Amino acid sequence: MSRILILGAAAVQADAVASAKRAGHTVHVCAALPGPATPLADATADFSFTEIDDLARYVRTHGIDCVYSVGSDIAMPIVGWAGENLNLPYFVGESMARSCNDKTRMRERLGAAHFVGNPWFRRVGAGEEAPEFPGFPVAVKPADSQGQRGISRVESSHDLRGAVSTAQGFSRTGAAIVEEWLEGPEVSVNCYLRGGETMFQAVSDRHVWSDYVGLVSGHTMPPTTITAEQSEQAAAVTTRAAAILGITEGPVYAQVKVSPPGARIVEISPRFDGCHIWRLVERTYGVNLLDALWPHLLHGTPPELSLRPGGQWSIDFMCIPPGKTAVYDAPASEDIVRYYEPGQIVRAINGRYEKIGYQLRAGA
Repeated sequence: MSRILILGAAAVQADAVASAKRAGHTVHVCAALPGPATPLADATADFSFTEIDDLARYVRTHGIDCVYSVGSDIAMPIVGWAGENLNLPYFVGESMARSCNDKTRMRERLGAAHFVGNPWFRRVGAGEEAPEFPGFPVAVKPADSQGQRGISRVESSHDLRGAVSTAQGFSRTGAAIVEEWLEGPEVSVNCYLRGGETMFQAVSDRHVWSDYVGLVSGHTMPPTTITAEQSEQAAAVTTRAAAILGITEGPVYAQVKVSPPGARIVEISPRFDGCHIWRLVERTYGVNLLDALWPHLLHGTPPELSLRPGGQWSIDFMCIPPGKTAVYDAPASEDIVRYYEPGQIVRAINGRYEKIGYQLRAGA
């Protein structure tokens, strides 16, 4: 069995820890702050995984066989770096992962390939002010963040400067990206690739809170807000974008808007999503993608995926503002998962409306 180092200690990384331990591996967690993944780990590295020298030293000292993460755009370039520089297994190299993490680089690479699923965009660098744009509304985002931080919908040029400044404040490089606002239902697309071929793909509704732009409230699989043909279009535009970006192995996650002109990529990343959609996949199709990952990553043995349709399932997130006390209406169970103990103070992640747990349920 292998010694696996998971980057991050949030609830989504706890899924990866539990899965790797089910497979018999010894699991370490690297995170500056403890989280739901911490008590599940066999050992912990209590520093930020972005500290490359510390990470390399830990890998060598503890004989780590693999560095991986799920649900984190920030972690994936580090995973690629570790694979390339520490002779560890990996699916995607550092440069490719950064191209997905940096929305400007992602848009530029897709645009250079004349990819029809790419909306118009413009980068606003650190210290720059947004120029005039041809039309509103627009979406304003940090160029390189995650977790829906600093995102806003802007209706006019009057509000653009403040939105850009806010987005720049959430960016590690101080840059923002202004994009065409896409109307239409939003869906999530989860794929699993082997040698550039799609072994599995599933589309789900991406429900959002009406009062918080971009923040997810839940998912439904199969989707109810689009037709079967539109679902196929969303999946096709995702696999095409992955091919352009050079992603050929392992999981791919995308957010897609099904707009009147067609399916358009909102974001795409070579990782599992941050919303536990693997659990919807398991309930809906009888396939545990997370468990299937480890033989592929560690030994190059792709999973054999046998689908067993199990109806329609949804995941609903419990959310409250940061700084509030976690309160739950129902006890924890297999289908009701808590991120905090009752009474704990909720940490600021997106700074607006934070997930404190979720519930799985049958139906839409």
